[in-house]
Amino acid sequence: MSSKFADYVNAVLALENGLNSKEFEVSDMGKRLLLLANDLSNAIAKEAEKKLQEIYAMIDKEINEELEKMRANYEAKKKEEISLVDGAAQRNFNRAVDFLVSKVIEVLKS
Repeated sequence: MSSKFADYVNAVLALENGLNSKEFEVSDMGKRLLLLANDLSNAIAKEAEKKLQEIYAMIDKEINEELEKMRANYEAKKKEEISLVDGAAQRNFNRAVDFLVSKVIEVLKS
């Protein structure tokens, strides 16, 4: 009977050693999973930041293009207004010259 008891003791010790071994394996696997999850999280955050920077760059580009269009439109309108004012000033100048010439002619005739 003593040998059976020794066999049971040895079996229990072997089972305990096997369980301890599996415990360490599970613990190591858990650590590896956590590290992989952390690495994946960092990679996702890095990629998200990269995409966010691309979006910011696209927005800045669109804003700058819109500002350039507005500037060009303003310049065109400004030139048109200056042209209209210049034309009106030229007509007024011509009228003033015509008026002055007609008055000089009147004075010389009298």
